[in-house]
Amino acid sequence: MGIFEFIKEGAVEHHVGRPVSMRGEPIARHSAYIVPIAAELTVEPGDVAVFVGVDHEPIGVLGPGRHILRESTAPFLAETLRHEGWAVRIWFVAIRAFETGGRSVVIADPEACVRTLARRGPPLDVHAWIEQLRSVPAAFLAAGFRDAEAQRPSLTPPPPLSTTEGILPCPGCGEPGELNAFCAHCGVRVARARTCLACTHVLSASAKFCASCGAATPTGNEPA
Repeated sequence: MGIFEFIKEGAVEHHVGRPVSMRGEPIARHSAYIVPIAAELTVEPGDVAVFVGVDHEPIGVLGPGRHILRESTAPFLAETLRHEGWAVRIWFVAIRAFETGGRSVVIADPEACVRTLARRGPPLDVHAWIEQLRSVPAAFLAAGFRDAEAQRPSLTPPPPLSTTEGILPCPGCGEPGELNAFCAHCGVRVARARTCLACTHVLSASAKFCASCGAATPTGNEPA
């Protein structure tokens, strides 16, 4: 092997990103089980990278951008360290709306989606799997999906929503709704974002630890 081939292979090994063949898919998985220490991770705009441990549970999330995979930049990796590198699987999940089955879908909870996939194995056809889930609404929501309603354009901006009056935008469709009630447009519960008490990072509903700083989530840090 020549020096240029060696450098090229080393660069590929130490760069992690969404597979080129899966650029248009809502969900993609990086093939390696061991990710090199200090590898450069590229998360494309409109995606998040969800890290899964050996027990098939999500352990952390990184947003769009370039990240060097060290404990200082991703503290949740500390428990996955092996001699060869980080023992994790990385899933790339679209957080933008995408079309499937003639309707627009959003992955509202990437961690729940990846948890479901990691335990059952990735489906051969993601779109067919989503359509199968849609036939059972509870399973569709439990897997982190929701239908995205198209928003009608408006020439005038909407009035500001007042939290003091108990009104918040619905996390499902963005329509105004009463705090702690269920949205009349999409059925999602309207609640304030659940945040980490240590660093104020926004947490998913099922998170036990903060993906940003690794702090445990106390039971009292529930959405209001």
